[in-house]
Amino acid sequence: MSVGRTGALRNRNFLLLWVGNGTSLMGIFGARICYPILALDISGSAVLAGWTTFAASVPNLLFLPHAGVFADYSDRRRTMLSFQLLGAAMSAVLTVWVVISGPSLPAVLVVVALIEGTAFAYFSLAEVAAIRDLVPKDQYLAAFSLYEAEKPVAILMGRVFGAGLLGVARWAPFAGNLASYAVSIGSVSAMRGDFSPVASESTSRRESFWSRTREGISWVHRSRFLETSTIATAAANVLFQITILLLIVRSHQEGRPAWVVGFVLSSAGVGGVIGAALAPRLTKAFAPGPVFVAGLWAWALALTPMALTSYPIVMAVCWFAVGAVGTVVSVVNTLNRIEAAPPEAVGRVVGLASLITDGAVPVGAALGGYVLATWGTQTIAWLLPIGLAVLALSGGAALRYTHAPSSAEMKSSSGVPVESLN
Repeated sequence: MSVGRTGALRNRNFLLLWVGNGTSLMGIFGARICYPILALDISGSAVLAGWTTFAASVPNLLFLPHAGVFADYSDRRRTMLSFQLLGAAMSAVLTVWVVISGPSLPAVLVVVALIEGTAFAYFSLAEVAAIRDLVPKDQYLAAFSLYEAEKPVAILMGRVFGAGLLGVARWAPFAGNLASYAVSIGSVSAMRGDFSPVASESTSRRESFWSRTREGISWVHRSRFLETSTIATAAANVLFQITILLLIVRSHQEGRPAWVVGFVLSSAGVGGVIGAALAPRLTKAFAPGPVFVAGLWAWALALTPMALTSYPIVMAVCWFAVGAVGTVVSVVNTLNRIEAAPPEAVGRVVGLASLITDGAVPVGAALGGYVLATWGTQTIAWLLPIGLAVLALSGGAALRYTHAPSSAEMKSSSGVPVESLN
């Protein structure tokens, strides 16, 4: 482990937040993989399965701008606690509902997924902003690499255990999610320090939500790399959501047990761990643009074998590669978002960029069921890598012709050279 990573892990508050959120993410990802599987099992409808995934992810489309403002203008620790408590309450409701075989279970699944997704949106932006405050600038790369590393681990363990628990009892993965929330709430509660808002209210005038949001947009617009990578990542996320539903539908059509889907999708977590280990070296050795475009090409290559076979081992290897590349891309994107704005605007910059990238997830989830029902699994399996190849070509062209910064543009107000962002 590098010195930078060791230093970040010696920070008590960062360690508590990292461990607590990592545990919570395992429960969340375990529950989320079970939402569409359970919906498909109940109804046999790929469309309903897509809508349950849509409900869990659509808050990213609806609330991330406000969550970014909220992270800048509220106590970040209190925000994280409040929304983790809300997520825990929803997990408890769903667990009880499944145990008692309550009526309208598909509708309850959608409502719980929607509210829990909303809580997660607000928590995640407050967490990113808090990490920037918790560690010194020379540990940003280490801290955010660790932050991104916990996601693939959570995907790996959460999806395996979630799908496995679903095979034991329908209520089990949601009870597990509730337990993971309890760990996170305890960890965040144990954090000490000043988590008061970085951005302060003016005594002469109180800015509106839209004024604050426009200020965040202006920071996003200053970086060509941030604009291009945000749009391309959003398009890729649409394609990946369709891919996940494709894997679920194929497995269901071929009569495979739920744990097979969990095994395939959890392989992204293994790849993500590898990607997290490589990300600091790649980020230091290459500019963000080439790393990002290479990631798009790697994704296109990774999905190509899925068009040729539905054999679980092959699909797991492909999804492993998707996860490895995805973590590297996430580290590059997160660092550039963090460095693109001053501390008082970081929540809004991250929120607005995430609105586009994460907001694309529910779009892909909603479209997935319809495109699969319309064109079939085989046609879609070929269109997915083709779509990513088109993104790689267009993203590379956009970044290749980025103008060289003038002397007046060489530094942003955060002190980060503009050329490092572009």
